Amino acid sequence: AVLVAPRLHHPSRYDIYGVPPLAGLFIAAGFTLGVARVTRTLDSIRLREALRSAALFAATLLLIGRPPATAGLTVDRTESLDVYASLEAALPPDAVVAGWPPMRVQDLPYLSRRDAYLTLETHLCTHERYALAMRTRMENLIDVYSADDARDAVRRLVDDGVSHLLVEPSLYAGPPRYFEPFRSMAAEAFSRMPRAPAVVRWTSTDAATNLGGFYVLDLRAILEAESLL
Repeated sequence: AVLVAPRLHHPSRYDIYGVPPLAGLFIAAGFTLGVARVTRTLDSIRLREALRSAALFAATLLLIGRPPATAGLTVDRTESLDVYASLEAALPPDAVVAGWPPMRVQDLPYLSRRDAYLTLETHLCTHERYALAMRTRMENLIDVYSADDARDAVRRLVDDGVSHLLVEPSLYAGPPRYFEPFRSMAAEAFSRMPRAPAVVRWTSTDAATNLGGFYVLDLRAILEAESLL
């Protein structure tokens, strides 16, 4: 495992996707071979072939069906479509949006058609350079969400191409959720942060757009308005 890491570190769903068609193939083939063994003793060649064909057809019928329309769909964002429509309207087409990965930014590319800086889905360890780049992005997010003076963190995000930042008050309701080692890093940083970190204070300025329960910060406007800092 050490020799091939991290090349074998992929979401398990990519392995699971191939299981159903392979299972169907093996079941059909096994069923047909089993019938062939049973019918081998029959004298009539036509009868043997007819029984084998019928067995294969029966096995196919067992495997073919019309599954429920929502089979395999574990995420339903129907109730949030208005929220993402508001996000799409509030953000320019070329916006690159940063947010805490498991939260609203996760579905932003799909439902608002805007680029996301980092999402849980794209945070994969496919190779060293990519993993380190994602680590840097996550560290930037931890810094900007927890800092009392977030100017440096905002500059790093803007230099990395980010134009807007999502601020969701629920992020501060408890220890931030994410996988290790970032969960521990975030928990430590959030334990040291002031009661109202910089990004929370900025939500009451002209650089923020209130979308009903959460905010969109224009990072370039923040950097241009030194009075906000």
